[in-house]
Amino acid sequence: MDTQRLKFAGYAAIGWAALGSLNILLLMLLGAERMISQERIGLTLLSLMGLAFGVYVLLEFKALLNQKLNYSDLDLTILAFIGFFGFLAITNLLIMLARSPSLSESSWVSDLLGAVPGILLGLAGIFVGSMMLRIPGNLWGLKTFLAYAWIAAGIGFASVIFAPIGMLAGVVGSVILALIFLHAAEDKQPAEADM
Repeated sequence: MDTQRLKFAGYAAIGWAALGSLNILLLMLLGAERMISQERIGLTLLSLMGLAFGVYVLLEFKALLNQKLNYSDLDLTILAFIGFFGFLAITNLLIMLARSPSLSESSWVSDLLGAVPGILLGLAGIFVGSMMLRIPGNLWGLKTFLAYAWIAAGIGFASVIFAPIGMLAGVVGSVILALIFLHAAEDKQPAEADM
């Protein structure tokens, strides 16, 4: 991977973190049940942009592991995680667009449908985070932080009730990914401790 590609991936990870932060802020301020249709459309567009950034960043992370560190054991795991991430995002978008404000009291079905992909994403996040601890080296000193951020995000999503904390841990994970990409762009070869 060349320096420009790594830097771009780092900046995209920062963008992903910013979109995640904005998403959290809007959900906290507006509340999913009280949103009017224009707010739902805005949050939907924001979520779609976050999905695009997330898929790109995760694919670039897979490429970084493959090309710069010659490590491919996480390939299928990362691709499965991307699948769960996309499934969660699309399911939640459909539920958000379909939810009527007048049905907020009887929306347990849509809440349940929204929780299932979140639980699956959480379990996948826990698995990816724990598998990440097996990567040889330390990813420029950030492997453990990234792994634990993903595990924390996974626990948050899997518990459902702590999903906002999971979202916050996911934002932290995106920032750590950005730092990994930017360190990799500066460093032609990983330090001896990274190999």
